[in-house]
Amino acid sequence: MNARESGRRILMAPLGAALMLSLGACMMRPTQNVWALDFQRTDNHVELDPTRLLTEQRVPGARLVSVPTALKLAPPGSLILACWRGTELSNFYGPCSHVARKIDDTQLAETFLAGAAGTYPLSRLYDRYAVIVLDVGAREEHLSVMRKEVERLKGLPYDLTHRPGTYYCSNYQNQLQKVAGLPEVIALNKDWQMYVPSDVLLTPGVKVLWVGVNERLFTVGAGFR
Repeated sequence: MNARESGRRILMAPLGAALMLSLGACMMRPTQNVWALDFQRTDNHVELDPTRLLTEQRVPGARLVSVPTALKLAPPGSLILACWRGTELSNFYGPCSHVARKIDDTQLAETFLAGAAGTYPLSRLYDRYAVIVLDVGAREEHLSVMRKEVERLKGLPYDLTHRPGTYYCSNYQNQLQKVAGLPEVIALNKDWQMYVPSDVLLTPGVKVLWVGVNERLFTVGAGFR
């Protein structure tokens, strides 16, 4: 890739985001038109259904922890759906606008608008309102090939063009699934014509392991609001 092509690809990310924002103004927000989050603690016997998590926003007490604790408890290979509290200009998909993967005990494998494909510390997500830890079928035996793919793709810019060999957060995670012989974990959203991060909650077989809420919102004696 020459310098001109590299620069053009980097520019396409913010341009693509701006285009999707303008289109999205008239479209339903994934998932199920959720615009804001306020997770509430419920009894432990309540079933945690991924497809209703964003609309009902109720989490069994034993599964609701702080963001750092959720990231620490997340097993390597699990996906991390990262959420803001509301829907802002910078997260036009809706509050849960990014997906990463815990690739080892201390690092995430991801790509994002202000960065590039590669590994980043878990602490990069500490400022989010919430993180949702998901079991998507990746196990220890899949991680070595995933890590090789992470190295192969390292440094690629975030790119929303859908050209071959380009990635943004969602199809990047699909690619890691693919090389490990696992099914894609986020389907193409027909309305948005994008792989929307929060649509991972609608994928059959996905399980919610933990919901982490920013501990700055924790009140002693009251629990997470």
